[in-house]
Amino acid sequence: MIRLAAALIIGLTIVVLTVSADILSEGEAGDVLLAAWIVFSYFLIGVASISVVQLGYYRLWMSWAFGIADISIVLCNLHFGARIHSAGSVVAFAAPATFFLFVVLVSQLIRIRPVLQVTLTLCLVAGLFFVTLVGMEDGLSDADIVYLTKNHSPMSNTVRFLLVVLIGVICILVVWRARRLAYAVAQQRERERNATRFLSPELAGNLSDRKLDELRQGRAVRIVVMFVDIRGFTAISEAIGAHATTELLTEFRSHIEREVTANDGVIDKFIGDGAMIVFGLNESMERAAQHALKAAEGISATVSRWSEEREGAGRTEINVVMSLHAGTAVAGAIGDAHHLEFGVFGSVVNEASRIEAFAKQRNLQVAVSDAVLSAAGADAADWVEFPPENLRGRSEPIRLFGLSNAEMQKRDRAKASGPEI
Repeated sequence: MIRLAAALIIGLTIVVLTVSADILSEGEAGDVLLAAWIVFSYFLIGVASISVVQLGYYRLWMSWAFGIADISIVLCNLHFGARIHSAGSVVAFAAPATFFLFVVLVSQLIRIRPVLQVTLTLCLVAGLFFVTLVGMEDGLSDADIVYLTKNHSPMSNTVRFLLVVLIGVICILVVWRARRLAYAVAQQRERERNATRFLSPELAGNLSDRKLDELRQGRAVRIVVMFVDIRGFTAISEAIGAHATTELLTEFRSHIEREVTANDGVIDKFIGDGAMIVFGLNESMERAAQHALKAAEGISATVSRWSEEREGAGRTEINVVMSLHAGTAVAGAIGDAHHLEFGVFGSVVNEASRIEAFAKQRNLQVAVSDAVLSAAGADAADWVEFPPENLRGRSEPIRLFGLSNAEMQKRDRAKASGPEI
């Protein structure tokens, strides 16, 4: 549109100035015809560029073709404008068309394509070198002086003035568009930043339509599921009140998130005073099990220190209960455009929840299935083994291992000298 507007304005100016002139000399008539041809060509290129876009025929290479065509038109104007008056290349820059060079360069900025801009600039510099410097003679001939005089006439200066105005308008539009793009990018990042506060890490890092479609399809994964809860939370919350309960949960979630993130886990969801955590979405089962056990050890140590700090400040102590189980699940995004949630589903999740109930009944801090220890290559002798347990919904008994809060604290103290879980 800028191209069309420029061609129309300059074209009308030439027509008005030509009509207002009483008599045109042969040289002036040539100037008018050359100017008309330049403006008309510039106008046709503009029509062509808009048409291919509107009709859906636009291709990336066309921007290069239109840009080179613009430069060729300007260079032809400079060259033939001087030749019509038998002037040399030394005065070619005197033509008003010189200002068209800046129009062409500035208008390319709207496309925001650095490679195209650099290429067209190099082409323009090379063209100007051959048009204005190659074959340049010392001194000015009579024809050169006449050409300089004619190109500082009212018509020429009017064209220059309009081109300067046009360059200014294009610069304003480029700055305005750049600010709009920067503002749009900033708003998009702000929306994504706000959205990620309420999304799981799997969704937060895959907000594009293509990634979300892949997540919606789901995939089978071998994972380790961990459940962690605050023991006796109901009684604690009733004793400390609403405000203190909110602070307690905020601190608790912060500790859990830090340990889980440090061990490549994903918090599937927080549920009140508990959390469901997944390991192995993007790593082997062996590494997932090792990370899950290390995270359990880290949570135990962190909560123990946190509880001591609370007791020292005269607040209620905190204990947690954890369960770990390994198996195959389906991972994916569920929901519609209004509410989307990432989750893992399958018997391994249900069984991990029931193992946590087992840990609460046996007053354990951590209960681990044989599948987790086997996958991690951990020594079962470091754990207290229980008789095979029949979990609801499971056809076969499951081997479970566990450690109490005191036993976990003992292992925490011996961590520096002893082997990791």
